[in-house]
Amino acid sequence: MRTDNMVVLSILILGCVLSLSPLILLSDSGQIDSVTRDDLSKEQIISLEEGPFANSIKDDNAIIVTSACLVNNSLIIAGEFSGIIEIAGIEYRSQGSSDILIARLHQNGTWAWVEVLGGEGNDRDAIIELDEGHLILKGSIFGEIDSKDGNTVGSADKNGHQRIIAELTVESGSWEFILEDPFGDLVASPSLWCGWR
Repeated sequence: MRTDNMVVLSILILGCVLSLSPLILLSDSGQIDSVTRDDLSKEQIISLEEGPFANSIKDDNAIIVTSACLVNNSLIIAGEFSGIIEIAGIEYRSQGSSDILIARLHQNGTWAWVEVLGGEGNDRDAIIELDEGHLILKGSIFGEIDSKDGNTVGSADKNGHQRIIAELTVESGSWEFILEDPFGDLVASPSLWCGWR
């Protein structure tokens, strides 16, 4: 193949990769299906591409999407961000090094709700799962955070991340509960170390 053809081919491939990069919606939560661009409406794609989503893990002031699922054609994402981000004209500021973000995007491209969870530490590793219509969030917090019901979750005395589990309503994003995951605390359950990532 001639060098000119190789350059054109490389540019085409790079263009395809860059056009997909704001829409990295792969899940580590054990879901069989991942959400891809083909699953979304044109309006959802436009909203995501206009939003503060990371092109790479090194991007500052951007959302790194760590999990995604579709519910009745609405996209629900979970991720983490640092600094200040803006979604649908509303600013969100992380309280610590990074905070967890969960949001629902309607098929028409409007954001139904956005929820942020975090404290003064590095809160991350958000994974969402659907369980019989319930939206379950799992994540890691460092130190303690104030839950939405006014209670404190986690401990400032622990050196390292603590796993949390929470439930939100799909329709409104309101919190049902947030608590420490009794099966995710490696300090209390060192036998769980096998397979922990």
